Amino acid sequence: MKKLTGFILLEKIPKAPLFIFSLGDAEFVNPFFKEQGVIPPGDDLAIYENIDFSFCYHLDSLRKCTKSIFDKLIKNPSWGLELDDVILENAKSFMEYSSQLQKMSLSKLSDQELSKVIHDWFFKYFKDSWVSGWPAVLVDFEKNLFSNYLLDYLKQKLDNRMKLQKGQKKDKKYPASLGDIFSALTTPLEETYAQQENIALLGLLEEIKSDPRLSSIFLSDKDKKSLLSDLQRQNRLFFQKFTQHYQKYCWLPYMYIGPSWDENYFIESIRGLLRQKVSYPEEMNDLKKKKSKLRKDQEMYLRDLSIHDEHRVLFEVARRFVYSKSYRKDAMYFSCSVLEGLLREVAKRTSLSLSQVYRIFPWEIEKALEGKIDENILNQRVYTIQYSTDKGRKIYSGKEARSFFQTIAFVEQKTEKPSTVVGDCACVGKVRGKVKIINSIDDMKKMKEGDILVSYATSPDIMTAIKKSSAIVTDLGGIICHAAIVSRELHIPCVVGTKIATQVFKDDDIIEVDATHGIVRKVG
Repeated sequence: MKKLTGFILLEKIPKAPLFIFSLGDAEFVNPFFKEQGVIPPGDDLAIYENIDFSFCYHLDSLRKCTKSIFDKLIKNPSWGLELDDVILENAKSFMEYSSQLQKMSLSKLSDQELSKVIHDWFFKYFKDSWVSGWPAVLVDFEKNLFSNYLLDYLKQKLDNRMKLQKGQKKDKKYPASLGDIFSALTTPLEETYAQQENIALLGLLEEIKSDPRLSSIFLSDKDKKSLLSDLQRQNRLFFQKFTQHYQKYCWLPYMYIGPSWDENYFIESIRGLLRQKVSYPEEMNDLKKKKSKLRKDQEMYLRDLSIHDEHRVLFEVARRFVYSKSYRKDAMYFSCSVLEGLLREVAKRTSLSLSQVYRIFPWEIEKALEGKIDENILNQRVYTIQYSTDKGRKIYSGKEARSFFQTIAFVEQKTEKPSTVVGDCACVGKVRGKVKIINSIDDMKKMKEGDILVSYATSPDIMTAIKKSSAIVTDLGGIICHAAIVSRELHIPCVVGTKIATQVFKDDDIIEVDATHGIVRKVG
């Protein structure tokens, strides 16, 4: 068997089943890139082990792809706006379609109708939403070309401003750092679903605080079932509002196979806010002030640094990419929560387990419903490799997959172990604290309030740990990565794209995160 060389691990995603991530296939991804007039990422190597997914690409091909996207974006910034319109339109269509499916009585569908619904979910809506967002993600792959281009441009603008001031009697230092300016100009003003949930929960809190009976119910030590029963009996209207809030936002942490939040999550959130005596007017006023300040800062930096024409558009593209990635992610998580219901229906009709159904390729659903899928093959797919090129795909499972894996030569990426690492500022600030390496749900138990979270790449799966952190540092990522988006929402310092932070630092190291300048150093 011919050896495959030059591959790298682009991303490892936990709890990411074969059914969903078979979408990485070159047959689905490469045509969209060609339509956009950029070099596609090329051959794809997808490795599924249990429910974890490793996404691998040929390094040279991926670098050419990234450079091609970057070059087109710099040459024609308006293309970035057009691309973002497509990303948002596809994500909204995906969410709308999944909302329709959520209201459907699946048991009443024929096998053929169920097959068509799942087919459309994957090949029409999911594919379009997922694939269209990839150029915006890859433009900052490895060397963070787009982020660094904008940073270099801002640095030049700041330097020019300082030179102009040298002839004046009083040299005035600009009141904001490079990191402050970059963070402000790449932060969107639109609210994410997570921010909307926070605001809506504060609204519920205000209503609870205005009614002593509601406050008494939530501050009691009763379990979920008893509390909800009391709530329904004492105030049916508020019970309905609470239930609607739960149903509207429970999918936020779902990712690809769940779980969603249950009512207890929201109950405990409200209890915590009541005990902390959080004020709705104060919190809302603070949120409005922050948004107003961000808008004014953006206008001031654009004006003071004379950012015009194509560069003004490029910063708009950056902000829109940050927002659309967040919206696209939300559309995916919501839709995957709906997909679980569809696949449970398939499992019920075929007498397969849900985990087995998640190992069916989307193009096999019709065959599965006809009873033509071998259960032994699905069991072998606990370990599967999907190798795809423009010429087609090959799938290896079980022992055959392990033999095929031996023919893959991954690129060795040499790393040093200095005491200082450098990355990109995602959210400004400077803190010191203890390191906790958090790459999975299992790692979260070691996280304590105020620790600094260091991760290969964060995900919603570890949000509980993120909320305890005083700062975030990641190996991967640019201005639209998960860590960058979340750190801005939580207003905590964040440095992304260090490449080697998880290798340089270990648990309980004392480090200083100077996010404003993108520097992380060991101090004890």
